Amino acid sequence: MMPLLALSLALGCSGPAERAPVALSPTPADGHDCGVCGMVVTEQPAPRAQVVHRGGERVYLCSIADLRAYLQSPSRRGPPAAVWVEPLRDGDPLTRDDTAPRGWVSPETLTWVVGFERPGVMGRPALGFSDASVAEATRAVLGARSATWQQLLETPFDRDPQEE
Repeated sequence: MMPLLALSLALGCSGPAERAPVALSPTPADGHDCGVCGMVVTEQPAPRAQVVHRGGERVYLCSIADLRAYLQSPSRRGPPAAVWVEPLRDGDPLTRDDTAPRGWVSPETLTWVVGFERPGVMGRPALGFSDASVAEATRAVLGARSATWQQLLETPFDRDPQEE
């Protein structure tokens, strides 16, 4: 029995201190396919998303609807270690062909706009804004509603959160 123990130790049974740290910061989505629908992420309009799992594996998503579907589905990888989304800014066009990259932020920091139609985007659209006044102005123009990230997570991905 002792040789088996020595062999297992020699083959790499290492403790947590010896493992390389996992980078939880966001990375560019260039060339990645959506982890839900398979579309090329950078060919879809913002906001897009990425999920980082505790082992460092990344999943890129082409829409907030696909992000919500992904987060609401059971995963063999366990809960994510980090979630990143692209915020929209004042003056960003809401058209299907606006695929310019944006920076990545935590979705909890954004004000979300839901309850509107966005042709050419899969699933229920949701727009996240770093600036609450821009979100409010967009909400008014679209005839939409505001939501929190928690409301988006708690509402089935194929529905919009209702106003409280």
